Amino acid sequence: VPRPSGRAANQVPVLQAFRATVERGEPPPIPVRPAVAASLVGVAGAESLRNGSRPVPVPTVPEDAGQEV
Repeated sequence: VPRPSGRAANQVPVLQAFRATVERGEPPPIPVRPAVAASLVGVAGAESLRNGSRPVPVPTVPEDAGQEV
């Protein structure tokens, strides 16, 4: 089996961790809340670009987000 190289090589560990989380219930390598917070930076960046690169606030993820009530 050929070994992946370049960008594909970086994706293999991510996919293996995802599979372990889904199939075996292992915790994700990056907890959900920090992952969502990191994604929100990209959302804010896209909004900024749509508005002529004007600064926009980066939304925050509340500590209790996603917890059952």
